[in-house]
Amino acid sequence: MSDPKRVQGGESTSDLVNSAHVGDNSELFASLMELHVSPGSKVADVTFGKGVFWKRIPAGTYELLASDLELVVAERDIFVRYRDAVDCRELPYEDKSLDCVVLDPPYMEGFFRRAQTHRAGTGTHAAFRDAYADGNTYDAGEGGPKWHDAVTDLYLRAGLEARRVLRVGGCLIVKCQDEVSANKQRLTHVEIVTAYEDMGFYCKDVFVLVRNNAPGVSRLLRQVHARKNHSYFLVFELPRGKAKRVRSLRWSPEREVEPSLEFEVGGTAGGKRPGAEVKLGAEVKLGAEVKPAAKTKSAAKTKSGAKKKSVAKTKSVAKTKSVAKTKSVAKKKSVAKKKSVAKTKSAAKKKPVAKTKSVAKKKPTAKKKSVAKKRG
Repeated sequence: MSDPKRVQGGESTSDLVNSAHVGDNSELFASLMELHVSPGSKVADVTFGKGVFWKRIPAGTYELLASDLELVVAERDIFVRYRDAVDCRELPYEDKSLDCVVLDPPYMEGFFRRAQTHRAGTGTHAAFRDAYADGNTYDAGEGGPKWHDAVTDLYLRAGLEARRVLRVGGCLIVKCQDEVSANKQRLTHVEIVTAYEDMGFYCKDVFVLVRNNAPGVSRLLRQVHARKNHSYFLVFELPRGKAKRVRSLRWSPEREVEPSLEFEVGGTAGGKRPGAEVKLGAEVKLGAEVKPAAKTKSAAKTKSGAKKKSVAKTKSVAKTKSVAKTKSVAKKKSVAKKKSVAKTKSAAKKKPVAKTKSVAKKKPTAKKKSVAKKRG
Protein backbone atom coordinates (compact mmCIF):
# COMPACT_ATOMS: atom_id res chain seq x y z
CA MET A 1 0.00 0.00 0.00
CA SER A 2 1.44 3.37 -1.04
CA ASP A 3 1.92 6.19 1.45
CA PRO A 4 -0.79 8.88 1.50
CA LYS A 5 -0.04 12.00 -0.52
CA ARG A 6 1.46 14.76 1.56
CA VAL A 7 -0.77 17.82 1.87
CA GLN A 8 0.70 21.26 2.64
CA GLY A 9 -0.79 22.97 5.67
CA GLY A 10 -1.96 26.56 6.00
CA GLU A 11 -4.53 28.55 4.10
CA SER A 12 -4.62 31.27 1.48
CA THR A 13 -5.18 34.72 2.99
CA SER A 14 -4.41 38.39 2.60
CA ASP A 15 -5.09 39.13 6.28
CA LEU A 16 -1.45 39.75 7.15
CA VAL A 17 0.58 42.16 9.26
CA ASN A 18 2.32 44.42 6.76
CA SER A 19 5.56 46.33 7.25
CA ALA A 20 4.08 49.73 6.28
CA HIS A 21 1.06 51.24 8.00
CA VAL A 22 -0.86 54.51 7.69
CA GLY A 23 -2.45 55.49 10.98
CA ASP A 24 -1.51 56.02 14.61
CA ASN A 25 0.94 54.36 17.00
CA SER A 26 -1.59 52.27 18.90
CA GLU A 27 -2.89 50.49 15.77
CA LEU A 28 0.52 49.38 14.51
CA PHE A 29 1.83 48.63 17.99
CA ALA A 30 -1.07 46.25 18.70
CA SER A 31 -0.37 44.38 15.44
CA LEU A 32 3.36 43.99 15.99
CA MET A 33 2.87 42.88 19.60
CA GLU A 34 0.45 40.19 18.44
CA LEU A 35 3.00 39.06 15.84
CA HIS A 36 6.17 39.04 17.97
CA VAL A 37 5.24 38.81 21.67
CA SER A 38 3.26 35.89 23.12
CA PRO A 39 0.32 36.62 25.46
CA GLY A 40 1.27 36.39 29.12
CA SER A 41 4.84 37.61 28.49
CA LYS A 42 6.49 39.90 31.01
CA VAL A 43 6.80 43.27 29.22
CA ALA A 44 8.43 46.45 30.51
CA ASP A 45 7.50 49.70 28.76
CA VAL A 46 10.34 51.85 30.08
CA THR A 47 9.11 55.10 28.44
CA PHE A 48 5.43 54.60 29.15
CA GLY A 49 4.48 58.31 29.27
CA LYS A 50 0.70 58.48 28.90
CA GLY A 51 0.42 54.88 27.70
CA VAL A 52 -0.71 55.76 24.16
CA PHE A 53 0.82 52.57 22.70
CA TRP A 54 -1.46 50.34 24.80
CA LYS A 55 -4.87 51.79 23.95
CA ARG A 56 -5.85 48.95 21.60
CA ILE A 57 -4.41 46.04 23.59
CA PRO A 58 -6.89 44.37 25.99
CA ALA A 59 -6.00 44.69 29.65
CA GLY A 60 -4.35 41.59 31.08
CA THR A 61 -2.97 40.35 27.73
CA TYR A 62 0.57 40.86 29.03
CA GLU A 63 2.20 41.22 32.44
CA LEU A 64 2.91 44.93 31.91
CA LEU A 65 5.47 46.92 33.90
CA ALA A 66 5.02 50.64 33.14
CA SER A 67 7.72 53.16 34.04
CA ASP A 68 9.01 56.60 33.03
CA LEU A 69 10.78 59.61 34.46
CA GLU A 70 7.36 61.06 35.25
CA LEU A 71 4.22 59.04 34.63
CA VAL A 72 1.10 60.93 33.53
CA VAL A 73 -1.70 58.38 33.66
CA ALA A 74 -5.31 59.51 34.00
CA GLU A 75 -6.75 56.12 34.99
CA ARG A 76 -4.51 53.39 36.32
CA ASP A 77 -5.14 49.81 35.18
CA ILE A 78 -5.26 47.13 37.87
CA PHE A 79 -3.37 44.77 35.52
CA VAL A 80 -0.41 47.16 35.20
CA ARG A 81 2.37 47.72 37.71
CA TYR A 82 3.51 51.35 37.60
CA ARG A 83 6.89 52.77 38.62
CA ASP A 84 7.60 56.48 38.62
CA ALA A 85 10.95 58.31 38.37
CA VAL A 86 12.66 55.49 36.48
CA ASP A 87 15.41 56.25 33.95
CA CYS A 88 15.44 53.91 30.94
CA ARG A 89 19.24 53.77 31.27
CA GLU A 90 19.02 52.45 34.86
CA LEU A 91 16.16 49.99 35.17
CA PRO A 92 15.07 48.50 38.53
CA TYR A 93 14.86 44.95 37.18
CA GLU A 94 17.01 41.88 37.71
CA ASP A 95 19.34 40.55 35.03
CA LYS A 96 17.60 38.37 32.39
CA SER A 97 14.20 38.80 34.03
CA LEU A 98 12.03 40.19 31.16
CA ASP A 99 10.56 38.79 27.96
CA CYS A 100 10.15 42.14 26.21
CA VAL A 101 11.26 45.78 26.58
CA VAL A 102 9.53 48.69 24.83
CA LEU A 103 11.65 51.81 24.27
CA ASP A 104 10.33 55.12 22.91
CA PRO A 105 12.49 58.02 24.18
CA PRO A 106 12.38 61.54 22.67
CA TYR A 107 13.92 61.06 19.23
CA MET A 108 14.18 64.68 18.05
CA GLU A 109 17.31 66.62 18.89
CA GLY A 110 15.14 69.66 19.64
CA PHE A 111 13.92 67.98 22.84
CA PHE A 112 17.49 68.00 24.16
CA ARG A 113 18.11 71.74 23.86
CA ARG A 114 19.00 73.45 27.11
CA ALA A 115 16.71 76.47 26.76
CA GLN A 116 12.98 75.76 27.10
CA THR A 117 12.20 78.45 24.52
CA HIS A 118 14.43 76.69 21.96
CA ARG A 119 13.08 73.22 22.58
CA ALA A 120 11.12 71.31 19.96
CA GLY A 121 7.37 70.81 20.13
CA THR A 122 5.81 73.77 18.36
CA GLY A 123 3.57 73.94 15.32
CA THR A 124 2.45 70.54 14.03
CA HIS A 125 4.90 68.86 16.43
CA ALA A 126 3.17 70.22 19.55
CA ALA A 127 1.75 66.76 20.20
CA PHE A 128 5.26 65.35 20.56
CA ARG A 129 6.05 67.57 23.52
CA ASP A 130 2.77 66.68 25.24
CA ALA A 131 3.26 62.95 24.58
CA TYR A 132 6.51 62.75 26.56
CA ALA A 133 6.09 62.92 30.29
CA ASP A 134 9.44 64.26 31.50
CA GLY A 135 9.79 67.53 29.56
CA ASN A 136 13.32 67.85 30.97
CA THR A 137 16.53 68.28 29.04
CA TYR A 138 18.49 65.07 28.70
CA ASP A 139 21.65 65.34 30.78
CA ALA A 140 24.54 63.56 29.06
CA GLY A 141 27.03 64.78 31.65
CA GLU A 142 29.91 67.22 31.46
CA GLY A 143 31.38 67.26 27.96
CA GLY A 144 28.72 64.83 26.75
CA PRO A 145 27.20 64.71 23.27
CA LYS A 146 24.87 67.41 22.00
CA TRP A 147 22.04 67.77 19.50
CA HIS A 148 21.44 64.62 17.47
CA ASP A 149 24.44 62.85 19.03
CA ALA A 150 22.63 63.16 22.37
CA VAL A 151 19.67 61.32 20.81
CA THR A 152 21.77 58.37 19.62
CA ASP A 153 23.70 58.32 22.89
CA LEU A 154 20.45 57.91 24.83
CA TYR A 155 19.31 55.07 22.52
CA LEU A 156 22.63 53.25 22.89
CA ARG A 157 22.73 53.43 26.67
CA ALA A 158 19.10 52.38 26.95
CA GLY A 159 19.82 49.51 24.55
CA LEU A 160 22.66 48.24 26.73
CA GLU A 161 20.40 48.30 29.79
CA ALA A 162 17.66 46.46 27.87
CA ARG A 163 20.21 43.81 26.90
CA ARG A 164 21.00 43.29 30.58
CA VAL A 165 17.40 42.72 31.72
CA LEU A 166 16.20 40.65 28.74
CA ARG A 167 16.15 36.88 28.76
CA VAL A 168 17.83 35.00 25.93
CA GLY A 169 15.35 35.04 23.05
CA GLY A 170 13.77 38.21 24.47
CA CYS A 171 12.40 41.02 22.34
CA LEU A 172 13.30 44.73 22.27
CA ILE A 173 10.84 47.06 20.49
CA VAL A 174 12.20 50.50 19.64
CA LYS A 175 10.36 53.53 18.23
CA CYS A 176 12.46 56.11 16.36
CA GLN A 177 12.41 58.66 13.56
CA ASP A 178 15.05 60.05 11.21
CA GLU A 179 15.74 63.78 11.31
CA VAL A 180 17.71 66.64 9.81
CA SER A 181 20.04 68.14 12.42
CA ALA A 182 22.27 71.15 11.72
CA ASN A 183 21.20 70.88 8.08
CA LYS A 184 22.58 67.32 7.89
CA GLN A 185 20.52 64.23 7.16
CA ARG A 186 20.71 61.79 10.10
CA LEU A 187 19.26 58.32 9.52
CA THR A 188 18.52 57.46 13.13
CA HIS A 189 17.05 54.03 12.40
CA VAL A 190 20.23 53.00 10.56
CA GLU A 191 22.42 54.24 13.42
CA ILE A 192 20.36 52.30 15.95
CA VAL A 193 20.31 49.05 13.94
CA THR A 194 24.06 49.27 13.38
CA ALA A 195 24.85 49.93 17.05
CA TYR A 196 22.44 47.30 18.41
CA GLU A 197 23.85 44.63 16.09
CA ASP A 198 27.26 45.36 17.57
CA MET A 199 25.72 44.78 21.02
CA GLY A 200 24.61 41.33 19.90
CA PHE A 201 20.97 42.01 18.96
CA TYR A 202 19.38 40.63 15.82
CA CYS A 203 17.10 43.05 13.93
CA LYS A 204 14.15 40.76 13.32
CA ASP A 205 11.61 43.19 11.84
CA VAL A 206 11.13 46.80 10.70
CA PHE A 207 7.79 48.65 10.54
CA VAL A 208 7.17 52.02 8.89
CA LEU A 209 4.40 54.21 10.31
CA VAL A 210 3.09 57.02 8.09
CA ARG A 211 1.11 59.79 9.77
CA ASN A 212 -2.44 60.57 8.62
CA ASN A 213 -2.16 64.34 8.47
CA ALA A 214 0.21 66.38 6.31
CA PRO A 215 3.19 67.94 8.14
CA GLY A 216 3.73 71.68 7.99
CA VAL A 217 6.21 74.36 9.08
CA SER A 218 5.69 77.84 10.49
CA ARG A 219 8.46 79.48 8.43
CA LEU A 220 9.99 78.25 5.16
CA LEU A 221 12.61 80.05 3.09
CA ARG A 222 13.77 77.18 0.86
CA GLN A 223 13.20 73.45 1.25
CA VAL A 224 16.36 71.35 0.89
CA HIS A 225 15.25 68.03 2.49
CA ALA A 226 12.04 66.02 2.26
CA ARG A 227 9.77 66.62 5.22
CA LYS A 228 9.59 63.53 7.46
CA ASN A 229 6.07 62.15 7.75
CA HIS A 230 7.02 58.63 8.80
CA SER A 231 8.65 56.92 11.77
CA TYR A 232 9.86 53.40 12.58
CA PHE A 233 9.19 50.54 14.94
CA LEU A 234 12.30 48.31 15.09
CA VAL A 235 11.98 44.80 16.54
CA PHE A 236 15.19 43.29 17.94
CA GLU A 237 15.77 39.84 19.35
CA LEU A 238 18.46 38.67 21.76
CA PRO A 239 19.33 35.46 19.92
CA ARG A 240 20.17 32.09 21.38
CA GLY A 241 23.78 31.27 20.64
CA LYS A 242 25.29 32.63 17.44
CA ALA A 243 22.72 31.33 14.95
CA LYS A 244 21.33 34.76 14.08
CA ARG A 245 24.28 36.97 14.88
CA VAL A 246 24.68 39.56 12.15
CA ARG A 247 27.94 41.40 11.59
CA SER A 248 27.31 45.09 11.22
CA LEU A 249 28.37 46.77 7.99
CA ARG A 250 29.86 49.53 10.10
CA TRP A 251 32.87 47.31 10.73
CA SER A 252 34.82 47.57 7.48
CA PRO A 253 36.74 44.52 6.17
CA GLU A 254 39.82 46.77 6.43
CA ARG A 255 39.64 46.63 10.23
CA GLU A 256 42.38 44.39 11.58
CA VAL A 257 40.67 43.79 14.95
CA GLU A 258 37.04 42.67 15.25
CA PRO A 259 35.16 44.61 17.99
CA SER A 260 34.27 42.86 21.24
CA LEU A 261 30.57 42.44 21.94
CA GLU A 262 31.02 41.93 25.68
CA PHE A 263 30.04 44.56 28.21
CA GLU A 264 30.17 44.81 31.96
CA VAL A 265 27.53 46.28 34.25
CA GLY A 266 28.61 46.92 37.83
CA GLY A 267 26.44 47.29 40.93
CA THR A 268 23.12 45.67 41.71
CA ALA A 269 19.88 45.70 39.77
CA GLY A 270 17.74 48.74 40.47
CA GLY A 271 20.52 50.73 42.15
CA LYS A 272 22.68 53.53 40.83
CA ARG A 273 25.77 52.25 39.09
CA PRO A 274 28.25 55.12 38.90
CA GLY A 275 31.06 52.62 38.43
CA ALA A 276 29.39 50.79 35.56
CA GLU A 277 31.76 50.18 32.72
CA VAL A 278 30.37 49.79 29.23
CA LYS A 279 32.41 48.07 26.54
CA LEU A 280 31.37 48.21 22.92
CA GLY A 281 34.79 47.16 21.75
CA ALA A 282 38.23 48.48 22.57
CA GLU A 283 37.89 51.43 20.23
CA VAL A 284 34.26 52.50 20.69
CA LYS A 285 33.02 55.05 23.24
CA LEU A 286 29.40 56.12 23.60
CA GLY A 287 28.86 59.72 22.56
CA ALA A 288 32.42 60.05 21.28
CA GLU A 289 33.92 60.11 17.86
CA VAL A 290 35.50 56.82 16.82
CA LYS A 291 38.92 58.22 16.02
CA PRO A 292 40.93 54.97 16.42
CA ALA A 293 38.72 53.31 13.81
CA ALA A 294 39.47 56.14 11.37
CA LYS A 295 43.17 55.79 12.20
CA THR A 296 43.01 52.05 11.55
CA LYS A 297 41.31 52.64 8.21
CA SER A 298 43.96 55.21 7.32
CA ALA A 299 46.73 52.77 8.25
CA ALA A 300 45.06 50.01 6.24
CA LYS A 301 44.73 52.39 3.29
CA THR A 302 48.42 53.35 3.60
CA LYS A 303 49.45 49.69 3.71
CA SER A 304 47.24 48.94 0.72
CA GLY A 305 48.79 51.87 -1.18
CA ALA A 306 52.32 50.77 -0.25
CA LYS A 307 51.53 47.22 -1.32
CA LYS A 308 50.17 48.42 -4.66
CA LYS A 309 53.26 50.58 -5.20
CA SER A 310 55.51 47.63 -4.33
CA VAL A 311 53.65 45.38 -6.78
CA ALA A 312 53.82 48.06 -9.47
CA LYS A 313 57.55 48.53 -8.83
CA THR A 314 58.14 44.76 -8.99
CA LYS A 315 56.24 44.57 -12.27
CA SER A 316 58.20 47.54 -13.62
CA VAL A 317 61.52 45.94 -12.66
CA ALA A 318 60.46 42.61 -14.17
CA LYS A 319 59.40 44.40 -17.34
CA THR A 320 62.70 46.31 -17.51
CA LYS A 321 64.67 43.07 -17.07
CA SER A 322 62.58 41.37 -19.72
CA VAL A 323 63.15 44.24 -22.17
CA ALA A 324 66.90 44.26 -21.38
CA LYS A 325 67.09 40.49 -21.89
CA THR A 326 65.23 40.74 -25.19
CA LYS A 327 67.58 43.49 -26.38
CA SER A 328 70.64 41.45 -25.32
CA VAL A 329 69.40 38.39 -27.22
CA ALA A 330 68.62 40.52 -30.27
CA LYS A 331 72.09 42.12 -30.08
CA LYS A 332 73.78 38.72 -29.84
CA LYS A 333 71.84 37.44 -32.82
CA SER A 334 72.73 40.56 -34.78
CA VAL A 335 76.46 40.17 -33.97
CA ALA A 336 76.37 36.46 -34.86
CA LYS A 337 74.65 37.26 -38.15
CA LYS A 338 77.22 39.96 -39.02
CA LYS A 339 80.10 37.55 -38.29
CA SER A 340 78.49 34.89 -40.46
CA VAL A 341 78.05 37.32 -43.36
CA ALA A 342 81.63 38.58 -43.01
CA LYS A 343 82.97 35.01 -43.00
CA THR A 344 80.97 34.11 -46.08
CA LYS A 345 82.23 37.18 -47.96
CA SER A 346 85.85 36.45 -46.97
CA ALA A 347 85.58 32.84 -48.17
CA ALA A 348 84.04 33.96 -51.46
CA LYS A 349 86.82 36.52 -51.98
CA LYS A 350 89.68 33.99 -51.36
CA LYS A 351 88.48 31.43 -53.96
CA PRO A 352 88.82 33.68 -57.09
CA VAL A 353 92.30 34.82 -55.98
CA ALA A 354 93.53 31.23 -55.72
CA LYS A 355 92.09 30.39 -59.17
CA THR A 356 93.80 33.41 -60.74
CA LYS A 357 97.16 32.40 -59.29
CA SER A 358 96.75 28.87 -60.64
CA VAL A 359 95.99 30.14 -64.16
CA ALA A 360 98.91 32.56 -64.06
CA LYS A 361 101.24 29.74 -63.00
CA LYS A 362 100.04 27.42 -65.76
CA LYS A 363 100.51 29.98 -68.56
CA PRO A 364 104.38 30.43 -68.24
CA THR A 365 104.82 26.66 -68.13
CA ALA A 366 102.88 26.25 -71.38
CA LYS A 367 104.84 29.05 -72.94
CA LYS A 368 108.20 27.42 -71.99
CA LYS A 369 107.12 24.12 -73.53
CA SER A 370 106.18 25.84 -76.78
CA VAL A 371 109.54 27.63 -77.01
CA ALA A 372 111.48 24.40 -76.36
CA LYS A 373 109.53 22.61 -79.05
CA LYS A 374 110.33 25.25 -81.67
CA ARG A 375 114.05 25.13 -80.91
CA GLY A 376 114.17 21.35 -81.34
